[in-house]
Amino acid sequence: MSLSAQTLPVDQSKLYISIDGYSGSKAELQGKPDSTHAIEELARATFPNATIRRAEKNIGIAEVYFALEVSMLESHPDANWIGFFEEDYVPSPDYL
Repeated sequence: MSLSAQTLPVDQSKLYISIDGYSGSKAELQGKPDSTHAIEELARATFPNATIRRAEKNIGIAEVYFALEVSMLESHPDANWIGFFEEDYVPSPDYL
């Protein structure tokens, strides 16, 4: 997980990880195995103090981002920025 390799420390108490559901996903339609539980376990092992939510049903990345943005802006109105990352996006170590 590239966020754990950042040169600036990541305050896990301010890290929110949202995992879109498997049910109804493209992966399910293609007959691929459900990896959402493994992704959640890896996230919890890497960021034990983060808030992690795994949806049961797939709602799509746009809806996940929208719901997360609304939630973050409501719970952290003074935040300077919010970052959204996909599991296959690997930011450089000095990204933050």
